[in-house]
Parts: sequence; C-alpha cells; structure tokens
Amino acid sequence: MPESKYEGPRKAIPAEIARAVKVEAGHQCAIRGCGEHTYLEIHHINENREDNSLGNLILLCDKHHKMSHANVIDRKSLKEYKKLISLPDIDDLNRRFERLELLISSSNADTPEKPSTKNAINLIIEEAVLLGNRLRGTYEGNQVAQQLYSLIRAHGTEFDLTSIDLMVRRGESYSRVGLSGLSILYDEFYVHTQKLGLVNHFKLKDVPELAYYCALRENYPDLSDWVACSKAPSFSFGGYIAMFDDYYLISKYPNRGPSSILDRLVPETPKNEA
Repeated sequence: MPESKYEGPRKAIPAEIARAVKVEAGHQCAIRGCGEHTYLEIHHINENREDNSLGNLILLCDKHHKMSHANVIDRKSLKEYKKLISLPDIDDLNRRFERLELLISSSNADTPEKPSTKNAINLIIEEAVLLGNRLRGTYEGNQVAQQLYSLIRAHGTEFDLTSIDLMVRRGESYSRVGLSGLSILYDEFYVHTQKLGLVNHFKLKDVPELAYYCALRENYPDLSDWVACSKAPSFSFGGYIAMFDDYYLISKYPNRGPSSILDRLVPETPKNEA
C-alpha cells in the first residue's frame, strides 16, 4: 500500500469557506453549461487537500470531479472556470436583492408556510459579503453596498445579532461597508440596535474596534454618527481611544465613514504614565 504524503487525518474545510464556495458557484457545478445541482463535491484545484483557501476550491458535480482527478480537465482549465464564476454580474446582484424583497414580503404574509424574514436577510448578507469582497473598490461594489444600505433602512428592525455579526465582523477584523451599515442601524433604529448587546458581543468575539464603536454610539444615544464620531478623541473604552484632529475627520469621514475613527484607535496611556 503506498505511503500517504499527508500526516494525520484530513483537515475539514471550514464551514464558512465551504459555504463561500457553494454560494460563489450558485450551488451548482462550476463547469460552464453543466448545471448539475444535486451531487456536488468541493475540489482542490492544486490537489493539495490541506490548502483550503477560497481561491483553491471549486464546486464540481461527481462526474466533473472524477474528470479533474483524471486530468481530463486540467488545473489551468479549472482556474479559468473559477474566474468565470467569479466575474461580477450587477444584474444578478440586483435580482438577488429583488428576490430578498419577495421573501421578506412573503414572510410578513399570514401564511402557514411563510419563510423567516431574518433567515432571508442573513442569506442575502452572506451573498453580499462574498460578492462585495470580490468587488471592493469598484462601481459594482458600491452598488452592492447601496443595496445593503437600502435593505437596512427598509427592514432595520429585522436585523438581529446574527445578521449584524455577518454584516460587520470578519474574524478578528471588520468590514468598512458593514460598519457603515451598522451606523445606519444606530442612526435610524437606535432603540432596537442598542437592545442587542453589541458591545459585549464584540468584546467576547475579541474585536475591540467594533466594541469601541458600539460603546461610543451607545454613550451618545441622541447624536448622529458624524457627531458621535467627532467625540471619539474624548471617549475611551476597553483601553482604547481615538487620536485625531478636527481636520482629519472632516477630510476622511465623507469617504470612510465611521471606520475613519477606528483607523486612529490606539491603546490608551494610563494616567500615571502620561
């Protein structure tokens, strides 16, 4: 029996990466024209099963998966198929948001089979996050962000802790677009948002920047995001404080939104060391 080139058991593909691969392919085989959506498997393009990066994974039906291992479909071809499904399609994005609106309308109807509004919102946030990461800094990416902001303004009270976490947190970091979405929730649905316990949630998730921002907004409940952010140099939380002058905020906030203050977040110097 040949000796395995791997040590130890096979590493499982993280759930969030596996979900991203499936969403990227539209839950069907990534080979153009196949359309199979029942028997699907995730294939490692470079055939290194320990490389579970999103760029190395592609969703294939069982037939095309076998063909890939037999090199009938080679790695270069797989990379090209991966590029094809990664190309942004703004019309498709708009259709996704339109479908969400229909789902939300159905969930508000008094029918026994009504879907969950929150589940529908979470699904579209997951898709917007994945698409937004590929469209960062583009016109299409800005359209995705605007669609998300419109969704928040229309259905803000349906955003729960899970929705906001999906929208804003990226591991131990955060999304600038998601943070701007959170600022809209604080501005337009403050009572609902404040009740979700976001400060403690982001502390437990070890994202001090987000915990700081939520604490700042909740410390100034009657202020808009812009005015609350201007208070950051005099507000400390969790051992952090934002350091900037008035000109900095005036020049950076219009483009970066509330993330501009988190860019200047520094550990607070203890008074006895000042």
